Amino acid sequence: MAQYTKHPVQAPPTAPERESTGRLLLRAYVIIAFIAVLAHDALLSLFGGLFSGAALLVTTLAGAAIAAPMIARQTPHAFPWRRLPWVALAYPLIAAASALWSGSATDSLVMTAALLATAGMSLLIGFVLTWDEIIRSLASALKWILGLALTAEAGARLFHDDRFLQFGGNPALLAGLSALAIVVFGIQFARRRRWRTTTALWGVLAAALLFSASSATAYLGAAAGAVVLVFALTIRRTSAISARRRVYAVGGILILILITATAILHRALLAALGEAGDAPDPANIMDASAQVGVVGTVVLCIAVASLLWRAWFFAADRPRWDLRADRPYSSLTLLPLLCIVIAAVQALAGSSSALLWGWMLLVLFSFKIKSVPLVGVGLREQARVTERGRRARRIP
Repeated sequence: MAQYTKHPVQAPPTAPERESTGRLLLRAYVIIAFIAVLAHDALLSLFGGLFSGAALLVTTLAGAAIAAPMIARQTPHAFPWRRLPWVALAYPLIAAASALWSGSATDSLVMTAALLATAGMSLLIGFVLTWDEIIRSLASALKWILGLALTAEAGARLFHDDRFLQFGGNPALLAGLSALAIVVFGIQFARRRRWRTTTALWGVLAAALLFSASSATAYLGAAAGAVVLVFALTIRRTSAISARRRVYAVGGILILILITATAILHRALLAALGEAGDAPDPANIMDASAQVGVVGTVVLCIAVASLLWRAWFFAADRPRWDLRADRPYSSLTLLPLLCIVIAAVQALAGSSSALLWGWMLLVLFSFKIKSVPLVGVGLREQARVTERGRRARRIP
């Protein structure tokens, strides 16, 4: 005779997998580091060089204290020394040597210290975080920055304090970060994760701040990012090799025409966009490059071109490590390409506010693409590609 029991046959329910407290604290540090670099110029304008430099120094020392034991214990994995962006890391040293040779010792030491500190934090972020965690941390930092900028704007108008208008009187910085935020929030929205409505609202806020800042250099960066995005999505939808060649030919010609026209009509274009008074001249960019020397300029150009090359195929090709060629694209792979294009165009257009955070993203994405060229596959992202199937893992 069957006997009634209250014990079910299936396994008892278990709690969902969660991130440990240490992991959450690590991501909190990364968010603070992103804020310290992205908003460095705003801190400099509002509170002076001592406060902004101290903020950068504290985050750098904290990062060194976090990285040293992790590298020594090879946690979560061995540090990929062979995947370091050596060309990019050589630039600050060459720039410092050139400036010391020219006689501007103080400025060169400050510049080298800022670049090396930012590079160190970028390497730490690329080492300890996955691609998914990087975009989530970057999005959180941008939300804090845009929220604080909006709050400061409202407070400045309420108390009639012009110091806090347009992010410390630097509309180019606010506009540039808004363009970057549109890319980050757009990718998060396309990934169809949770809180899509909230992400869309943050994107609308970033677009409103971009247009309210009225920065011509940011407009140029956003336009360049839009052109590259259309080009990348077109390549993704083109599978035949012959059709891809035609798209590459047409897109290359169009991009070359746009670059030439921008270089020739530089001042007129910026004047038409509303920055005639302080529109930088290409000759000023050449004078600035002379301060770091010809070798430093060439090294930086090589580092940017190398990242653009890797980021393009990172975004345009399907993830593949075996015979299977039909794996779906990931919208996350568009992040390095669009961010670097926006930062590079703004820097070339004469926006000094994009130099530090552009340098941070340059080192971060150069290192991350070389060490983990597949989203979700490779060092600590999931099981190794030589293993079959998915293996359950505990998030450290």
